[in-house]
Amino acid sequence: MKKRLAFLYRLPHLTIEEFREHYETRHVPYILERVPGIVRYIRNYPKGGAPVPWDVMTEVWFDDDDAYLATASKAESMNAIRQEESKFLDLARAQFMNVAENVTPAHLLKSVAG
Repeated sequence: MKKRLAFLYRLPHLTIEEFREHYETRHVPYILERVPGIVRYIRNYPKGGAPVPWDVMTEVWFDDDDAYLATASKAESMNAIRQEESKFLDLARAQFMNVAENVTPAHLLKSVAG
């Protein structure tokens, strides 16, 4: 499975509520209609605690590299996605990365917790 993270920032003229509304009601459906192979799509919005510089940290999982590359390698598809993103994201500040996820087995967590 391939996992991609994005640390995203809203355009300065948008409130956090306007940003979230656009992301959840317009962008998510837009992406799901156009990007094949997504098996999990999570948006993490900051909630209390220490301030962070970004407005959302997004996690997207694909079945495999081929599923991801089916869209990422097509300039026309990526241009259309970037055009939609430019309506609410500060793309100059956005950070996208592929990551390798290491999950601690549950039996180890239980032994630490006592």
